[in-house]
Amino acid sequence: MPSPRAAKFVTVLSLLVLAAMGGLLVPQFRTTQRTLRENALSADLSYLNQVLRRFVDEHGGALPGMQDGLLDQDLLRRQLTLPTTSDGSIAPNGSFGPYLKAGVPSNPMNGSNELKVVTSEVLPAPDGTTGWVLHVPTARIYSNARAFER
Repeated sequence: MPSPRAAKFVTVLSLLVLAAMGGLLVPQFRTTQRTLRENALSADLSYLNQVLRRFVDEHGGALPGMQDGLLDQDLLRRQLTLPTTSDGSIAPNGSFGPYLKAGVPSNPMNGSNELKVVTSEVLPAPDGTTGWVLHVPTARIYSNARAFER
């Protein structure tokens, strides 16, 4: 039977080994988590831009949310999530859409599903205030999440 002193030594040694292993595993976990989020972001951006292109193609080149030459964010969200007619009107039996049946996905980098509309020629740097940016001049959706923070 081991002495109490030997038992304490084994316990302390076991804790040190576990702590060292944890120190090696935590950075790997963070790297894996970052990679998964980056892959999800890439897939979401591809999907959102396909949806946007499909809407534009099916509605005579008009971006969703356009009304009287202005972009209405509420209309944009409704036109992407509800059925529409060829002129973009929301209609329960519309021939087109819904394009995003589950709604706008959350950006995996910051958790926001809000869209910000940018009409300036220059796309601003991501500021993290929303999940996504619809850049009107390029008719593309971009991530608005800042660089992944640990």
